Amino acid sequence: MDAEFNWLLHYKRSYEEYKGKAEKYKHYENKRDSMYTLYRDQIEIIRNAPDKYLSHINGAIAQNKVEYDGPPRIRYSYSAPSMPFDLTLHSIDRLDLYKIIKKHIFERRDTLLPEKTEAYIEAGGDRPGYKVTF
Repeated sequence: MDAEFNWLLHYKRSYEEYKGKAEKYKHYENKRDSMYTLYRDQIEIIRNAPDKYLSHINGAIAQNKVEYDGPPRIRYSYSAPSMPFDLTLHSIDRLDLYKIIKKHIFERRDTLLPEKTEAYIEAGGDRPGYKVTF
């Protein structure tokens, strides 16, 4: 189950990376579009199997615990490798990921997941012209 969520985040971050690059360089448009398709397809795989994914998510939320052997936090959003990196702004707890997936994929039926974490937004990262400093 979590492998599918890991793929979802991989495609999400890759799409965000190439989306930014395609804004500057036209030759990244095909890569952006390919990542977008993989990202959307992964969302649809999850959305179209609520008995499998939503029941797993609901169980974890009810227990307030994710049964996963890997790290408890997972990288959520893309950040350029040449920029300073604050893990707390670009990662989330796996249980919070479950809540985001439940809300945005199953309840709201959004096309994509939110791009940034709540921590990033609270730090002011979504204000136009504002750069989060570390």
